[in-house]
Amino acid sequence: MYRVPGAGCICNLFGEPRAASGTNRVIHIAPPFTDDEARRRVTIAPFPLVDALFALWLIANDVPGTPRLAALRDRLTGQEARAVAAWFGPPLPLGLLTLGLAAGEDDLAQIRSLLHDVPDTDTIAFAFALSGTRTNDAPVSPGVYRSLTLDADWAREYVHRYLTPPLANPAPLLAAIADPTGIRAQLADALTPIFATHIAPALPRLIAESEDAAARLEAAFVAEPAQFVTRTIPLVAQPQEGARQIVCWPSAFLAAGAIAFPTLAGGDMLVAIGMAALPREADPAPLAPITAEAATYQDVYRLLADPVRWEIVRLLVSAPHYGQELAERLDLSIATVSHHLNGLKKLELVDIVRAEHRLYFHLRADRLRGLLAGAEHGLLDEAQP
Repeated sequence: MYRVPGAGCICNLFGEPRAASGTNRVIHIAPPFTDDEARRRVTIAPFPLVDALFALWLIANDVPGTPRLAALRDRLTGQEARAVAAWFGPPLPLGLLTLGLAAGEDDLAQIRSLLHDVPDTDTIAFAFALSGTRTNDAPVSPGVYRSLTLDADWAREYVHRYLTPPLANPAPLLAAIADPTGIRAQLADALTPIFATHIAPALPRLIAESEDAAARLEAAFVAEPAQFVTRTIPLVAQPQEGARQIVCWPSAFLAAGAIAFPTLAGGDMLVAIGMAALPREADPAPLAPITAEAATYQDVYRLLADPVRWEIVRLLVSAPHYGQELAERLDLSIATVSHHLNGLKKLELVDIVRAEHRLYFHLRADRLRGLLAGAEHGLLDEAQP
């Protein structure tokens, strides 16, 4: 268990240990909760927008994740990747401001509004928390923070005198101190195009998966609260009055383990739990074959036999895409891609969802599985004597 450099985050990637170095600090696990303490201080909920923003932090910090995370990383343009690294990566990941604000929200427009409402003094306090540890004699109050924004020399002196270990490059922190309102506005502006292009189209599927996974986590937690906490959650704080609340969400982007983030207010701890850490489900119900005409089954196999349509289906399995995006990924004209997408639409294998000014294609994977199962049943099982 270790602290990510510059991020102030407690991490425990099960089976993927990393050597602690630099500003990393080993976190000691406190005594386990009793069942009553766990029930009182742990909440499990689906946070799909938090999870999507959390994925940007995973990308910026090169944390291993799921194929879905890899697909998101591959879809980012060079400019988008640089923006993600600037806001979510070391040395000052101010993008983490959005995680605490996003709890319970599924619309970035609301997050933009909440970002503008964060007090400047809170933003400065959060920036200091992400930058290192202040000495015991450091003056800490809203009045001190306001004075720092008004006097650049005093801000440089404060950072040099009271922050330990000394920052190799204090410029990002000093920029946040000098103009916290502007910093939040820049963060919102940087996230907007990334959200519109990559996150908004995936939210419907993320919401459905998050709700299902959260229900599974909640069932496991209710059965054995204390054991669930010590086994699954990497943060077990001292059971004392006023200790922070732990709010967990199942992450579709983190493959294993769990990562915890302090919220802006400092009262709660948000914990992402990787899907691989979820309790195993019972054996799934057998797939129901879809009954159709033989010609429909033949059309499905003709569609999949074409290398371009095979690649389109493979890309749509990972996430929804719009036509121009598919054309660029496959190095084809938009007319060629549209022709192949028409074959998918004819067989009702895609849903089309408008987001901003684009039309995104969502693969109906269950229908494709059902048609393939129906073809197997009709061709092989019904032919048995």
